[in-house]
Amino acid sequence: MEKPEPIKMKPALDYSDIIKYIEEKYNIKVTDYLGHFSEKPFLKTKEKYGDDVWYTTEPKYLTSIQKEAADYYKTLKIEFDKLEYLNYWQWLRKSLLTGISHGSTKTWCITHLLESDETPAWVKEITQLIYDEFKEYLDEDGRLNIIIKWI
Repeated sequence: MEKPEPIKMKPALDYSDIIKYIEEKYNIKVTDYLGHFSEKPFLKTKEKYGDDVWYTTEPKYLTSIQKEAADYYKTLKIEFDKLEYLNYWQWLRKSLLTGISHGSTKTWCITHLLESDETPAWVKEITQLIYDEFKEYLDEDGRLNIIIKWI
């Protein structure tokens, strides 16, 4: 009987590095894709009114412009609170990457996600960005080996 040789693994990319790259390049947040919990209402109000005094001052001390800014912020915040919370990582964990643990290696079926009628449109949007940026690492079946590590 011959002594077993180590199996050569296909190269794998770190999931966290992939996502960090996508988020920075495309200015998105895949753990809150629509911005349900984002700072966008605050930032948009600050951009429109020039400061954040309306946010840090008691309402009774606000000027009329600052009150207008506070009301504008509240309106935006209500709209953002209505947005659905879409988290790519949580969707993947429930639908595809089951049984993961720190340091595990998984095969991520990128082309299957893009071609499946069961994949939500927002997941396809993010997955398409990943495909476009990392397609040279996909195997012949459109799969990508990834390493899962907790940050």
